[in-house]
Amino acid sequence: MKALWVSLTILALLCPPASYAQSGPVTIVYGRSWPRSIVIDSARGVAYIDGTSGDYPPLGFSFGIINTTSHSLEPSVLGLNVTAGEMALDPASGDVYAAGTNAAGADSIEVFNGTTQSFTRLMNVGVPIRYILFDSVTGDLFLTANNAVYQFDPRTGTMLRKATVGTLPDGMAIDTSTGEVYVADYLSCSVVVLKTASLESVTTVHLPTPCYPSQMALDQQTGSLYIASGSNTVDVVNTVDNTFDRSITVAPDSTNATFAIALQEGTGNVFTLTEPGTTVTQIDGLTGSVVGRFQLTSAAYEITVDQATGELYVSVYHDVMVFEPLHSQSSLTVPGEAGLAAAALAVVTLSLVLIRRRFK
Repeated sequence: MKALWVSLTILALLCPPASYAQSGPVTIVYGRSWPRSIVIDSARGVAYIDGTSGDYPPLGFSFGIINTTSHSLEPSVLGLNVTAGEMALDPASGDVYAAGTNAAGADSIEVFNGTTQSFTRLMNVGVPIRYILFDSVTGDLFLTANNAVYQFDPRTGTMLRKATVGTLPDGMAIDTSTGEVYVADYLSCSVVVLKTASLESVTTVHLPTPCYPSQMALDQQTGSLYIASGSNTVDVVNTVDNTFDRSITVAPDSTNATFAIALQEGTGNVFTLTEPGTTVTQIDGLTGSVVGRFQLTSAAYEITVDQATGELYVSVYHDVMVFEPLHSQSSLTVPGEAGLAAAALAVVTLSLVLIRRRFK
């Protein structure tokens, strides 16, 4: 019997329990609502999220303020005067720009003042915003809508210029060192590069087909632009010469699709969401290897990283989930079925040998 207990102990060590309670993600409950976009002001220790109202009062859409130290909603959830859409952050002022449609049906941007922690303005833009991004150099907002990219001045509330881009421009990323904005063309499997000062065309980078590029994340320190390709890969563009670099396979099946992406600047840590069966995957962008995965139990929408702490925020149905980098949580990586089977077989074999010796 002693041999059997030894074998069972070994099996327990090789096959850890599925709960992994000691190192799981933190869950911030968002009141029966559907949280959507997340932006993080790392310098001030706050994250902002918009979503449907759920348990929260106002007009059907809400704006939550999360303390990134305590991982709690503080001080309360506010009413949003536009439908929950994409948001952008001005890291210098702490202001947040929330894009959506107001109660009158007009396409608008609502401005949240990061200093007073209150909404101050509602600006009509006249186009249905698909994605919004703040440029810390020009102080302008860049918007994708319909088949164009727009440059908008939030100080005066005026549209400055427009550039027609492909068929369905989606996510964007800005390289402040070169003054270039990268635009994912969802239906053309390409990335269009424009000048931020004029929206003049620089070049178009074509990606491997089939693909439906959406969100992008730029690491200016390494010159790598990571793209959720809409297939089972993350595509990488070299922003030094604006050429396609490589594709990194992040899901085992071609039916899986990457749709959201974020990175921790300067570390090589890149995170993406894939569907169906939403999975958070971390890759080492420098080596192109998958270093961690976490299977979610409900659908997710967006993913972003707190650059101060390295924590990963994911908006899921009713909740916001906060992760440490996945590679530092080995207990979150479930061994493959083949590995577990081999371990179990080895333990059973060892048990039989020891029992046979004991009673020989």
